[in-house]
Amino acid sequence: RVRTEEDGDDVTDELIDRFGDPPRGVNNLISIALLRAQAAKCGMVDISQKGASIQFTLEEFDLQAIATLGESYPRRLVFTPGKDKGLLTLKLQKGEDPLRASQQLVEKYAALLPKKE
Repeated sequence: RVRTEEDGDDVTDELIDRFGDPPRGVNNLISIALLRAQAAKCGMVDISQKGASIQFTLEEFDLQAIATLGESYPRRLVFTPGKDKGLLTLKLQKGEDPLRASQQLVEKYAALLPKKE
């Protein structure tokens, strides 16, 4: 149920109060929950890692935003349109952190989307 930074901070504070400093894996789970919540706001319904690539399934997508996003990832980002959904595939660079790379891509994509009123 972690949807905002505040939610993540609340969970972390509660874990610290009960058990002490959480291990890195727990912090990563909170970060993943925040990533998925932000991605959902952008129309991304799934994020998965396949080897050295991360796939983002888009239920709704903005082609202009995807084209602009592709400029930030030359030869690393591929968009595959489907019948009902689109798929963005990001090829990770050697040594690149998958979670951080995913966070950056979702943040950039969100910033490119037209603002909803």
